[in-house]
Amino acid sequence: MTPQPLARVKQDAKLDIGPLSPAGRFDPELCLLAAHVISLWSYTEAGLLRMASQFLQAEQTLVADMLQAVKSAEARRAAIKAAAQHRLAASPDELRFFLAALEALSHAEGNRHRFAHHIWASSGDIPGAIILIDPALVERSVAAEAEGITEHGWRFAEAPHFDRMRVMVYRKQDLMEEVGEAADAASIMDGLEEWYAFVSDQEVSATIRDMLLEQYPRLRRAFDRAAPESP
Repeated sequence: MTPQPLARVKQDAKLDIGPLSPAGRFDPELCLLAAHVISLWSYTEAGLLRMASQFLQAEQTLVADMLQAVKSAEARRAAIKAAAQHRLAASPDELRFFLAALEALSHAEGNRHRFAHHIWASSGDIPGAIILIDPALVERSVAAEAEGITEHGWRFAEAPHFDRMRVMVYRKQDLMEEVGEAADAASIMDGLEEWYAFVSDQEVSATIRDMLLEQYPRLRRAFDRAAPESP
């Protein structure tokens, strides 16, 4: 299963959202699964920072401060990519593998950011679900369409400014799959650090690379798509 757009689950569902909405209206088990997705990415991100510091041969805290100061996730990935291109310029095959891994990890990063930064909502029409709304959809004008403040927060009935194909409904199975993908990303990160530790030994690093490519289909697809980098 994958999360479904609200428009496909129940187009006319009423949504309870807003800062007054108590967390108790969400199933605690679902909240724990979402929190697990966030925590696993923190582990993966720490590994990427360690690798960036090795690429730049700089103190990890310095590189971490530098990258954390960059607010855009896309810009941080670009900075890590540039560091890898500098360090692995003479090894196009190794560079291709790292950039493929970076692409594969970006999927888990995107999942994490949705849980951390999108607006959480619930609906009595869709029990047992966390509903995530892209903040860009929540415009000030929508407030005028609220039925009023309920004990749960704002209740929106008809919200024409919401593209309900961009409002995603996560049920338990969806969240369990997101946790699995986040765990895979963390495992790829472990393997990536081990691979780089042996990058000067072509036989060992190739063995680790091939094992990772075989074990993780998303990484394999990214590697196959990546054109070999020229030095």
